[in-house]
Amino acid sequence: MKPNYGAAAIRHFKDAKCLKDKHRSHLPGADHLFGLATECALKRILEKNGLLTLTPDGKPEQPNLRGTHGHPPDVWDEYLSYQGKNRALPVLPTTNPFFGWDISDRYSNGSSITDAVVTVHHDAARAALNAMQGS
Repeated sequence: MKPNYGAAAIRHFKDAKCLKDKHRSHLPGADHLFGLATECALKRILEKNGLLTLTPDGKPEQPNLRGTHGHPPDVWDEYLSYQGKNRALPVLPTTNPFFGWDISDRYSNGSSITDAVVTVHHDAARAALNAMQGS
């Protein structure tokens, strides 16, 4: 199955925003979904610009993303490496807002996820979605 990164980015963002805005006790879940929304949005931009190729099972073929499957923070750094070489890509902040975010946090109790952290990841996901929708 070929991934639909654009649709997935929008879905994850909407779900995360709902959790953040209406269910404050679910901030860790919102934070996780903001990371996934960002991942999907950046992969969609790279895919659309011919910079992301996929294996038959839908995983990125790029060596820098292969081991991580392109999760944040790695996919942000990978995007920035392309952004510096390809002026057609939408510009995103050069400081990685997902430093410290880890896909394995889905297994944590969530106690380290603060409102401030979620706000940073929300804003980064919004920027990635805006870039995706404008590209």
